[in-house]
Amino acid sequence: MGPPYALALGPLFEAAEEAAEMTAAQGFVAAAFLFAVGASMIPLFRRTSAWLLEGTPRRAAAFQPLDLALVAVVFILGQAVVAESYRFWIGADELDLESLGVIPALGLSAGSQALTVGLVLGLALRRPGGAATVGLRNLTPGKRGVFAVAWYLLSIPTLMGLGALTAAIFMARGGEPPVQDTAVLVAEGLSEHPMLIFTLVALVIPLFEEIIFRGFLLELLVSRLGVPAGIFLSSALFAILHGEAVFLPIFGLAVVLAGVKLRTRSLAASWGIHGIHNGLTTLLITGGALPG
Repeated sequence: MGPPYALALGPLFEAAEEAAEMTAAQGFVAAAFLFAVGASMIPLFRRTSAWLLEGTPRRAAAFQPLDLALVAVVFILGQAVVAESYRFWIGADELDLESLGVIPALGLSAGSQALTVGLVLGLALRRPGGAATVGLRNLTPGKRGVFAVAWYLLSIPTLMGLGALTAAIFMARGGEPPVQDTAVLVAEGLSEHPMLIFTLVALVIPLFEEIIFRGFLLELLVSRLGVPAGIFLSSALFAILHGEAVFLPIFGLAVVLAGVKLRTRSLAASWGIHGIHNGLTTLLITGGALPG
């Protein structure tokens, strides 16, 4: 299993199963077709924004560059502290992250991010405009939830194209289409703890990741480097932390989430889409229904 924070699931894993029956060339063709479909959606993206949302409030720059160093240190320390605490609690000499069950793995992920979430919220609430920067105040007027769902639905062809491209690249290198280790772990554990796993995967972990990556990192980078660079760098880091197997689909998802956050100025909107994405993927793993 990858690092304990690598938990957002790549989109539409049934596409990966279908890709397993394709050749690399067919995978590249499928990716190109899906990208073409996604590109055709661009006018709808723009119209959806104009139809459903009004003017975006002015962005506040509540976070400072030194905050990034502090948050990074706490993020790394959080992994070590939570893992060591769990090792001490179970009385193990060493903690083998590769052999953890799904509940400990998800719990360690949520627990290690909780320290960083507390720091980000603490910084935001102490700074002028901090709550608005994170996405708790001064929200864009309009139908933010409908807008977020529409953007996610319009992005699905592109996300599937990124998944097909990933499979094609791995097959061209002589390997098999990749599947994220965490997705396999979740699938194995759903039969025993369906509601707990669903809550962690679709609610708790997406909330924590949105606070850290869209509420803090995206906003800091955008305020210092501009919108394109901020979206690219924050999305790339988010994808890197989820592993090579799902880098491209997770990068695409992160770009969508960043666009939702910046346009709506709402943390709830990006959290909702992140949770929907993870929840739908979990249902796909179980064939459409949580096991009882």
